[in-house]
Amino acid sequence: MSAVERILKISHENGYTQASLAEKLNEFGVVSVKKQTITDWKAGKSNSYLMLLKELSQILNVSIDYLICGENSDTTLSDNEKEFLNILNRLKNPIDQAKLIGYADCYADKLLDERLNNEGADAQQRFSKTS
Repeated sequence: MSAVERILKISHENGYTQASLAEKLNEFGVVSVKKQTITDWKAGKSNSYLMLLKELSQILNVSIDYLICGENSDTTLSDNEKEFLNILNRLKNPIDQAKLIGYADCYADKLLDERLNNEGADAQQRFSKTS
């Protein structure tokens, strides 16, 4: 299933028509979206949906990676992801949005490093006990 097919399927499951999805996307004010825009996505005439993945994920309550790949087993956004997207959407300046994403990425890397270091220390302790 393509990303567009997935977007349309989830939209339909959430009760959106192409027209109502276009209206909802327009509430974000990023770009102007018409029913014809979504029809063009479906026909493969446009890939402008790629610019709207963040908004689509929020409207449809699924992760961006699920929209693109369909491989996320937990398709709903966590409370933290929803809060992050809400904060991101309140920032109107793209530079501020990019900074926030950069900070979040650095913070996630730091948390991952800490977790890996803790797991490494635990493994070292277990190895020492068996030796």
